[in-house]
Amino acid sequence: MLIIFSLMGGFSAPLMISTGQSNYLFLFIYLTLLNIGMLTAAFLRHWKSVGWTAYIFTSLYLFSWTANRPELLSITFYIISYIIFYIFALLDYFRKNLLSTSDILMLAFINFSSIIGLVYTFNELKYEPVIIFPLIFAAINSVFLFREYGRKNFGISYSVFAGITASLITIAVALQFKTHLITSVWAIEATLLLFIWKKQVIQFSKHSFIFCSHWSLLHKSSPGQKISTWKK
Repeated sequence: MLIIFSLMGGFSAPLMISTGQSNYLFLFIYLTLLNIGMLTAAFLRHWKSVGWTAYIFTSLYLFSWTANRPELLSITFYIISYIIFYIFALLDYFRKNLLSTSDILMLAFINFSSIIGLVYTFNELKYEPVIIFPLIFAAINSVFLFREYGRKNFGISYSVFAGITASLITIAVALQFKTHLITSVWAIEATLLLFIWKKQVIQFSKHSFIFCSHWSLLHKSSPGQKISTWKK
């Protein structure tokens, strides 16, 4: 519990000492160092809660930056954060060759939240092609998919990596046809979690599926969602 409060204090410090001037470069270098420390603690002490705490705070900072001032520099920190939390999600996979419910959810959320931020930034800056990020992430996940396939291990890990890879490719296709960004991502993530739940009967994934389904419907029905709808 003490480590959680310490971590929350570390993430809250930039807000408490802020002078009102947005120095995002310094802020995210600081957050990256904090997240590397988190990853080290999680590796040495097997603390799952520190990773989720760090992920939530980092995502809030990144989305705030993206919404207020989209710029090319934020893409670098989205990718760095993706790498850190992807490694965090796979710690037990490398150690014990298994994925817990917490690990599966982290894999799902870090892939899809990163896609939302990166694609939105790319579109605000008028860069192309936006499908490069889901395709790159799909390629990363496919490495572990083929690893499981090569070992003839068709258990939960195989299903998770197959589901994430297929979902990311589906997102790439959806983005190519200029669909609603957040609505598409939440809907596909809900489908992924339903797939995992049906394959393994993970109760937490069931609740996450219900949450994502309602969230995607909310974004679809809400008017004036700038971040949800973008045009070429």
